[in-house]
Amino acid sequence: LSGIATHYVPSQRLPLLENRLSEIECDEHEVINAAIEEFVAECNRDYSYALGGNVRKSIDRCFKGDSVEDILKALEQENSDWSRATINTILQMSPTSLKVTLKGLRKGKNMVITDCFKMEYVLAQKFLEKSDFARGVKHFLFDKQKTPPKWDPPSLEKVSDLRFYFNPSGTQELELLNIRSFENYPFSRFSLPSEEEIRRVVTGEMPDSGSMNRSKEDVVDFFLKDRKFKIGVRKKVLEVLNRKTILLGGQEGLGWVKDE
Repeated sequence: LSGIATHYVPSQRLPLLENRLSEIECDEHEVINAAIEEFVAECNRDYSYALGGNVRKSIDRCFKGDSVEDILKALEQENSDWSRATINTILQMSPTSLKVTLKGLRKGKNMVITDCFKMEYVLAQKFLEKSDFARGVKHFLFDKQKTPPKWDPPSLEKVSDLRFYFNPSGTQELELLNIRSFENYPFSRFSLPSEEEIRRVVTGEMPDSGSMNRSKEDVVDFFLKDRKFKIGVRKKVLEVLNRKTILLGGQEGLGWVKDE
């Protein structure tokens, strides 16, 4: 659990949930959400998000870099068990895939989801033209090797031109069954509130959020009502507030902390 999921359903209830969903004869989102909610349960009281707290602060600090090299340097400076494990994981990967992935994430941040799908379809086809994908699959999945194979090129500094991977020339075009761009995601009401939603309530930018002079409990109450008292809302909102807000003096409520 990382605070990303929309519903917490214990694994032993999944067969029952599957049967319940198979009984639904419509595709209305409210009905589907209500069916899932029948099987949710509270997390353990002492549970904390795996990617919350100090780990999330480290993620924000380290992965804001504009290059893989910058990210690795930032991780080295963290000097924690988490950062060392993360460095080890990154260094197992294809240097080319690391750089292409980072560029894709940066580009995708400012794209609608339909364009992201099309970009990723191009990337998938381009990677199939190169050797690293097949080499990695054979090495890790078939041969069950623990150490990385000999990537081509073998190091980050030898990865040069990434334009090949993002150039759609010579690739098939992705045909989408649904061309909705989802610039404003219409189903967020079924999920836990995002960090951006929480920020907008704290700063008073969210319509109908009321006064900016809010306590943490005020913000939690707002989202509990907004999400119809969905399980997990309190824990998610408090994790974000504890990490991203400070208590202002007097009666001024909470202040949002900008990224480091």
